[in-house]
Amino acid sequence: MSRNTDVFQVLVPTVATPAATGTTLDALATGAIGAFSYATNVALNPAATPTEDFYLAVKVLNVDGVADIVKSSGTHVQIKNKVSYTFQPYVAPVEMVTNNKLKVIKTDSEIGVRIEMRNQEAYRINGYNQVVKTFIVPTSPSGDCVTSCEDENCADTLTALVDLINSDEDGVFTATQVAPTDCDGTTLDGELIITVNSKAFGSFCDINLNYFSPRQTEIIVTPIEGFEPTTITTAMVYEEGSGYDVKQLEYEAGGWNGKPGPYRTFNDGLAQTGFKYYADSAKNYAVFNASYDQNSISGWRSDDHFLRTIVAAETGAVATGVKTFLDFMFA
Repeated sequence: MSRNTDVFQVLVPTVATPAATGTTLDALATGAIGAFSYATNVALNPAATPTEDFYLAVKVLNVDGVADIVKSSGTHVQIKNKVSYTFQPYVAPVEMVTNNKLKVIKTDSEIGVRIEMRNQEAYRINGYNQVVKTFIVPTSPSGDCVTSCEDENCADTLTALVDLINSDEDGVFTATQVAPTDCDGTTLDGELIITVNSKAFGSFCDINLNYFSPRQTEIIVTPIEGFEPTTITTAMVYEEGSGYDVKQLEYEAGGWNGKPGPYRTFNDGLAQTGFKYYADSAKNYAVFNASYDQNSISGWRSDDHFLRTIVAAETGAVATGVKTFLDFMFA
C-alpha cells in the first residue's frame, strides 16, 4: 500500500499551553491539546519525549455546543513506529508582477502582449492546455512620415494597451504603466507593468465544491510587438497554511473519522448535518504533519497501517506553544 493513501485526522488546538502532566482526559481544557498515555489515559509530560505509546487529543465544542474530544489518527502512536514529523509555518501569498520596457515603435504598426495564465481553476475548466489571452492595439497612423516613422504618440498607444488589458472581464491581472517621456528612441523609459490580482473565493458551507489549491496564478508574458523581453519583478509565492486549506483537510479527514463519514450527502444531494469545521477561514495556521505506522499481530497475521495526524495551530502564541510541545512528542 502506498503511504499516499494514509488515514489521517486533523486537530485544531486554540490554546497555547498543552495539558499538564497527570491531567485526565475529562479534565482537558477546551481548545487545549495533550499527549495521553494509551495505557492509562493520563497526560504525559508535555516537555519530555514520551517513552510509552500515546495519542494526541484536543477538547472541542461540537456543532451542538457539547464538549467532545478529537483524537489523533488510529488508536495510538507507537513509539517504535514513528516515521516522520514536519512543520510548515504559515506562508503568505505573493502575487506575481512582470515588467516590459517599451521599444521604439513605428507608425502604422501594432504593439501587444500574449499572457498565459497558469492556475488550478483554468486547468479544471480547460484541461492542462495553454490558457492564453492576447492584447494588441494599433500604433498611430503614419501621416506624412517619410523616413524613420517613430510613433510620436507612443504614450497614448501604451495607454490604449493598458486600458485594453484592464477591460478584460475576467480580471485576472491589472496593467499599469510608466509613461514614456520620449518616443524617438533617445530615452526608452516607457514600461508596461502587469500585476496578478488575488482572487476571493466563496466561503465554506458544509461542502466546498469549488475548492482550488494552490490558488495563486502564474503568468507568462510574451511580447508580440513593441516591447523588450519580460522581466519578473516580483516572483509568485504560493500561500501555505490558510484557514481555507485547513478546513478542506478537515473535510477530507471526515471521510475517515465518521464526521460526517464516507457519504457526505443525503439522497437529495444536500450535505449531511452534524459536521463542523474547527478551523477559521479568516485565520492563518502553522501546520504540523506527524506520520507513523501502527502494527498489530494476531495469530499468524501481521497488519501495518499507515497513519498521519495533522495539527493546525493559529499563527502567533498558539503555534509557538504547540510547536514546542509537538517537538518533544515526535522527537
